[in-house]
Amino acid sequence: MDRHEYTRVKGRDRRGAARARAGWPVSLETFEHGVIEGRVLDISTSGARVGVGADLPVGVAVTLRITLPRGASRLEVVARVARREGDGLALDFIGLPETEARRVEPLVGGWDTRRRGPRATRPLPVSIRVGRGDAGQGKTLDLSAFGARIATDLALRPGDFAKLEFQPVTDGDLLRLSAVVWSVVDRGAVFVFANLRTGDFIRLNQYVRRLVERGS
Repeated sequence: MDRHEYTRVKGRDRRGAARARAGWPVSLETFEHGVIEGRVLDISTSGARVGVGADLPVGVAVTLRITLPRGASRLEVVARVARREGDGLALDFIGLPETEARRVEPLVGGWDTRRRGPRATRPLPVSIRVGRGDAGQGKTLDLSAFGARIATDLALRPGDFAKLEFQPVTDGDLLRLSAVVWSVVDRGAVFVFANLRTGDFIRLNQYVRRLVERGS
């Protein structure tokens, strides 16, 4: 296999990797353009797509610093611009260390599980508390056993930890769930549940499945 064929195959492998949509802060440092601030649009263990205000040439190397959610601090990796896209740049990681790849994998896996899991679209009122602030209100747009998309007027940021509280219809006590803001969307935010107790996960999973079976 010649060098060009290897590059084409490697590119297909990277684009086929499991990816997670995101909205995390990122900075790109380049030799000629200095530091450029932006946001991660999606990420995998092989690369990322970022939204930035600069149009960097294909092939240029950058140092990428990504602020990860769930208290995972910051990922720093060297990357190369693979292609320019309408809303940003596609970057391939160069030699991502195994220790750093292990930090990315559960984030990508968690998103992929939420995306593939059964989701109920029946709106449910939910209370959202970030830190020690007052609780705000919202409504679920979709709900799975792994996360939820919630409409709310609260000012949220990717990586925020929150306590979600809602009352399943005809299902006993309140559900109180820990979650992290995965991304912020036009009508609210996407949350991924974190560190659920076994009983809460089983109860939530059963409830979601009942709603899905009823067509909600």
